[in-house]
Amino acid sequence: MSREERVLKAAIGTFDLGTGKDSINKDGLYKYGQFNNMQLPKRENAKIEVDSSGLIYYALKNSGHPIDQDFEPDQFSTSALFKGDKLSQYTVANFDKIDRNDLQVGDIIFLQKNKSTEQHVGIVANNDPLGKLYFYGSQTSTGPAVTELNSYWDGVKYTVEACVRPKESFYHPEHDLTLNTPAGFEQRYTQIKNLELTTTNQPGKPDYQLFNPTPFLSRQIHPEVQSVHSLLTDKLSNQFDELGVSSKHADAILAQTTHSCFEKGLNIRNIAHVGINIEQNTVYVVGKDSTRFVSVDAISASRVNPKDTLLATSQLVENEQMDAQNRQVEKNIQQEGHGRGF
Repeated sequence: MSREERVLKAAIGTFDLGTGKDSINKDGLYKYGQFNNMQLPKRENAKIEVDSSGLIYYALKNSGHPIDQDFEPDQFSTSALFKGDKLSQYTVANFDKIDRNDLQVGDIIFLQKNKSTEQHVGIVANNDPLGKLYFYGSQTSTGPAVTELNSYWDGVKYTVEACVRPKESFYHPEHDLTLNTPAGFEQRYTQIKNLELTTTNQPGKPDYQLFNPTPFLSRQIHPEVQSVHSLLTDKLSNQFDELGVSSKHADAILAQTTHSCFEKGLNIRNIAHVGINIEQNTVYVVGKDSTRFVSVDAISASRVNPKDTLLATSQLVENEQMDAQNRQVEKNIQQEGHGRGF
């Protein structure tokens, strides 16, 4: 999968399919000025209340493009990237402008409403064999959904004013949540991207058939993650205080160190020693067998979002546990088969 497509994957993984203001199902409701209630979902099958700029914000953030280092969610709008017919300085610095004929899945398109200051933004989802282009965005009539870029969106009501693609230098894989997705998500992603989901026959009330979507982000910290984070906090808090590290930076470093531990197979049962290397400005964690070792650069780690990092770590743990369960099931099936002479 291309780096660009991960933007689309992150968007769909975060918001799935929603429904519009006239729909019976209010999950994923479009509401201007609303970014999300990601930790307080009304139901388990979708995020709620996101506008088009909020969708783009989290698509970039969750695909490893740290837009949150420059904008808080409630301070971000489409005009931060594009206004009228001009790209912002931030966009010029972090995105490449793309010709309409060279669009790829994951590219971002900016639309300007004709004779109005109203703007819209979406992510290229696919080009069908007939040359039609589709984008994923949050529209008033649908909420998060894949929509054809037809004459309404490019001519009658709106005009495509610019197309951009995140620069390679803007991508930071350590923040890319699409690298660890829940079991079953790939099929869901493909279904949405390729328009394989059906709609109900309710004129004026679009409602999408949902196939038990799996949330992209964990909604709470996994107990094992919390245990390691608490251990690191107990071991390092006094040292951070002595070194004059602010509580904000300490929280970020602890969260990133926790994440790095689980990436290296360290957990509450096999951590032997935790410390700080002042000369190298790193935090290190050593396993009981000494072959597992984590070293985290404190300066880089201090820039992460602690809560999002711990949630991503929780998702990593849940995915590994699910994979282990699936392997055990396959092993049991094979053993039963051998027992029966297959």
